[in-house]
Amino acid sequence: MISSSDFRVIVSEPLKSISFQNYMKKEKRRQLLVDVILTWIVLNCDCDIL
Repeated sequence: MISSSDFRVIVSEPLKSISFQNYMKKEKRRQLLVDVILTWIVLNCDCDIL
């Protein structure tokens, strides 16, 4: 399971990058970021959303 601190690092690393917009232009990377966020939400959600 991904901890909150790990999650913050995963999300903040691209945000710190000078080439963040270039990073987001990469469709695969953007999709990966979305997948990571959604996975983290599902794993850490107390409610049963599935």
